[in-house]
Amino acid sequence: MVLCQTTPPPCVLVGREPCSVCQEEIELELKIQELQDKRRIIRARINAEHDPFNFRLPPELASLIFSLSMGKEDYEPGHSTLRKLPTQFLLGSVSRWWRQLACSTPQLWSTISFTLVKKNTNVLPPLQFINNWLQLSGSLPLTLWITENSAFDFPRETCRPVIDSLTRHLGRWYDVTLDLDQHYFNHFRAASPPSNLYNLEISSCEVSDIDDPPTPHFSIPRPSPTRLTLRSFPLSAIDIEWVNITCLTLAFISLDECIEAIKSAPLLESCKLLSLDPLTDEDSPAFHSKHLFRHTGLRKLTLEGIEVDLLIVFLELMDFPSIEELSYELENETEVECLISFLNRSRICLKRLALLINEDIRGALKKLLDAVPDLSNLECEFSSHMPFVVVPINDFLQRLSSSPPILPGGSPGFLPNLQSLVLRIHVAGTPLWQNVPPIFSLSHRKPLNFKIETKDWRLKLDDGLLSILELIDQGFKICILGFKKPWVPVRLEFDGNLHGAGYLLQANAVTWKRAKSEHCEGGIMVPG
Repeated sequence: MVLCQTTPPPCVLVGREPCSVCQEEIELELKIQELQDKRRIIRARINAEHDPFNFRLPPELASLIFSLSMGKEDYEPGHSTLRKLPTQFLLGSVSRWWRQLACSTPQLWSTISFTLVKKNTNVLPPLQFINNWLQLSGSLPLTLWITENSAFDFPRETCRPVIDSLTRHLGRWYDVTLDLDQHYFNHFRAASPPSNLYNLEISSCEVSDIDDPPTPHFSIPRPSPTRLTLRSFPLSAIDIEWVNITCLTLAFISLDECIEAIKSAPLLESCKLLSLDPLTDEDSPAFHSKHLFRHTGLRKLTLEGIEVDLLIVFLELMDFPSIEELSYELENETEVECLISFLNRSRICLKRLALLINEDIRGALKKLLDAVPDLSNLECEFSSHMPFVVVPINDFLQRLSSSPPILPGGSPGFLPNLQSLVLRIHVAGTPLWQNVPPIFSLSHRKPLNFKIETKDWRLKLDDGLLSILELIDQGFKICILGFKKPWVPVRLEFDGNLHGAGYLLQANAVTWKRAKSEHCEGGIMVPG
């Protein structure tokens, strides 16, 4: 196959002018080029005539439409973003006018996400590409999401031009996520702090070169974000201005550093501590001190994946009287007793509680819920390795359906102010449906928003489940979903046949009664 050439080959008759045949080919090529240029102009006119935006909408309105077309991943970039062509490029590929409009819309370019090592290559994203993107963003605040794949080996110095280009726009940093190997952070250097920074997330990956472990240091002077997340990154490696921080997330960091961080943030409202490391120093004052640290501004606290001994130390040292929301992972009864002591000592009036229950602590769980009578929102997730979840769940549901708002002695009943309840059950075949309808027979339970996420995707339509469907028909807020997979519909089974129920929130009990009486077989039942 002969490829087309832009210019004809030279005449083989050396020393002479092109022969008549070659001259004819040259003239033909010129005509082809002229026709191609003319066709390109006509195509541009066709695009302009058929374009719903061009010459019909003001550029400002067209730019706004382009901005509204951006997906969530364009504003909240992540690993899935790297596998897709950016929306900005898709818009610019339609026509020349769309490309000009996209390039003149800075809002489209205020978010940039890339990986320092491209898949199957050992090269950085072109520096000119990064510079052009930053230039197109104008002076708008920047959202940056930068990651690195440690599976590829390449010279560390090659990343410096890209990092230097980003730090030249340090004054526009607004929402920044850095998920990198430790040695990359040593290249982030600047003379002045970012003045517009709102959210900063730093995650330090495992170092690919274990023979030369680097000492990470983030040399951006005293960033002052409102939200801060540090994962596997020591506090000593970054000089943070804590005065503005209201939301703090710390993971794989030592307990004593976490305590110091909480003490340093006077405006802290939300704190999440995940998988903490042991104390870096056994002689640390945080480990031996019996002095309570009181933080009156903290409203939301999350404690997950932390060893029991470290949790007990933390709870014994902290005093958070303003806590309203608590997420907690329960492991044993000793831990529950310590948590109850913490709640009582701080005189906490808890409104929202989320529990991840990993062990059989049914007695301690009852004590914990009795200690938080003011709860309005409760979430309980029961781990998949618990064959014994049936008893505590049914006991809990029976207490809800039998306790009045006020007991005879004048004390509050069991969770009298509960407005929202979420149960996440990993164990398939948990028979609890018959205990749900009696809950809504109590007048103070009627507004309850009740959601069950179950591992079962195939549910047998017994009397209890049919009663739930009838309650849904009456307007009660009950929802049953496949666990953590809301796109997978729960299905109902009766008379040995499987029928599509969609979401039970949308199902209709009358439809199912009729289907059962008519012994419908096969097919998908359309919710009524």
